[in-house]
Amino acid sequence: MYADNDMSAYTGTPRPEWNRLIADVLAGIISGIACWHVDRLTRTPRELEDVIDLAERHSVELASARGRPARALMRRQCRSASRTPRPARQR
Repeated sequence: MYADNDMSAYTGTPRPEWNRLIADVLAGIISGIACWHVDRLTRTPRELEDVIDLAERHSVELASARGRPARALMRRQCRSASRTPRPARQR
């Protein structure tokens, strides 16, 4: 399990477990990535596209807790998210 709990996307804090996950994919150590929800996996739509590309190059399966076909769904969601403006943060 790779867990970067309490790592805010807004602060830009490095995520050591994320870096370990990517290194393990590149080393061929893992064959699948499962996440609770697509928006909890990556910080930006571009980063999600990169993960999908990495998974395809290294034959890594992607899944979310919702159990839908992951790659196509993830691509649609990240592309949709990149076109939808995020609401302003309240202070």
